[in-house]
Amino acid sequence: MGRATAAGEPSSNKRDAVLAAAVQCFAEHGLAGTGMRDIARAAGLTEGTLYHYFASKDALIEAAFRWSAFQASELGRAMRRSDLPLRERLLAVGGDFLAALERDRSWTRVVIREALRDAPQDRNPVRGALV
Repeated sequence: MGRATAAGEPSSNKRDAVLAAAVQCFAEHGLAGTGMRDIARAAGLTEGTLYHYFASKDALIEAAFRWSAFQASELGRAMRRSDLPLRERLLAVGGDFLAALERDRSWTRVVIREALRDAPQDRNPVRGALV
């Protein structure tokens, strides 16, 4: 996989490839439908190597979100709210996220998939807007 950074993350070009593969997998299969093995395969790694750099799928989702074009926007701020579960943080930024569609359509697909999954409309503002 190449050299790792001091933080234990893959080197920049490999890291970008891993994060791009993760975003594509999440867009195609949803968060729940994508496993670490799927991401590892898409990135050309073993699952063990992927876990060396990302301790969990949630850690990889957060890293992929930070890496994406949305990091510089207000959306990144919502993702840093540690008082909410990861899925709720993703859904909380959904409305603003959709306005940024032109930046990265893959993340938009991820949010729409999650919004339409199984949460009731009263706890899911994105689902309410879509349905």
